[in-house]
Amino acid sequence: MDKEVVQMALIYLSVSASVYCAHNFMYSFLKASCSIEIHDFSMLDTLEVLRLIGGFFWTNLADRTNKHRIIAIINMVGYAVFLNLLQWAPWFMKAKELNIWTIIYRGLSIFFQCGIYPILDAVILEMLEKNGKSRKHYSKIRIASTLGHVLAHLAVISVSYIFSVKQKDEKVVLILTSFFVLVTSILIFFYFSDVEKKETKKNKFPLKIRIQRNLKYVREILTFSFILFNITGTLQGIYRNAMTSFLPAHLENIGMKNNSIRGLFILRCLPEIGMLWITPYIERFVSIYVMMLFGICFGVFRPLLYGFAELKNLGQTGIYSVCILNELTKGIFSALYGYGSSKMAKEFSTEKTKALAQGIQGGCYCGLAPFICGLMGYFILKYDLFEYRGNSLRGFFILTGLLGCFGIFILLVLINNRKKKEKMSIGSSKICAAV
Repeated sequence: MDKEVVQMALIYLSVSASVYCAHNFMYSFLKASCSIEIHDFSMLDTLEVLRLIGGFFWTNLADRTNKHRIIAIINMVGYAVFLNLLQWAPWFMKAKELNIWTIIYRGLSIFFQCGIYPILDAVILEMLEKNGKSRKHYSKIRIASTLGHVLAHLAVISVSYIFSVKQKDEKVVLILTSFFVLVTSILIFFYFSDVEKKETKKNKFPLKIRIQRNLKYVREILTFSFILFNITGTLQGIYRNAMTSFLPAHLENIGMKNNSIRGLFILRCLPEIGMLWITPYIERFVSIYVMMLFGICFGVFRPLLYGFAELKNLGQTGIYSVCILNELTKGIFSALYGYGSSKMAKEFSTEKTKALAQGIQGGCYCGLAPFICGLMGYFILKYDLFEYRGNSLRGFFILTGLLGCFGIFILLVLINNRKKKEKMSIGSSKICAAV
């Protein structure tokens, strides 16, 4: 395999390991250091909107300064620092409850972390396209990201077992996160340098002109199709965030242990790896729009089944059977949607906006969607506004899943709109050829 592809795969592996040590367990993580109720945590999730702001800020800064490597390292280190402060700072900065310090630490950890993936996607897709390897190798690099997800959970389980640490010891998570961030920063520092050397130097312009240019780039990219694309992503991100934030708590309530939950999350990576391996071959026969459509169909199945299924009445075998089925569908969704959305965002971008398009897409999916989800969750969970069989958390899962189903309709409108444009373009070409 090409040296550059291996290097980028290693970076993806370590980035995902850094993020996923704590990713699905933030409620348990904060509950251990702060006195926080589940509806308050949902309100804290509204801080995820910083991903939309931060995604735009970091990716635009990277595009304009051409310092993708340095900015990516700043993102990783900043994320680790403020995640650590959530656990260690209570002694001297009062982050013992949902207060200003909790909000600052959580908000800044989100703000720094949100830039890393869109910057990686933009640089790697550009590099592969220049070398004529985009379709063949991008999926393999995405597999490395999934393996990083597996590595994170395996590392936490293994370290907890070897050192006989309690299952919920957040210190293990913090130590491993910091270790993986250090490894990631070193890899980015050495391996991203080759990518940057290939970029051309840009002339410096006065601040006013740079601002005008940036606004021009934003206007260029905000087409009707791009807006529909991001509405679809936002609707998928809502139920994805509901699952991320509250699924471990839901499974713990029915008696599943923490390491068993991590085992489920490892298991779901298997179909994701398999799907990512074959996506370049699937893309030969169907468009990335169709791949996204099928991915969403698998994705919405998960919150709906967790909402409707009476897990407590199924026994241990039934519970694990339903959970395994659900997590397998999540793996397929992650592969098809993640691959398709990154490639589609590249379609909407230009040379000047390659990271910006990825940043807006990631900001809507991982920022705007959790903000909406957090507001919904706060009122539903606190005031029991939408229950199913007397359980507001299950009702919340069902409602977010139904919103995801509406995203299928939006995507169909987008596909129809793109087909019309293609027909018009072909018609114009024929007229020009006839003339």
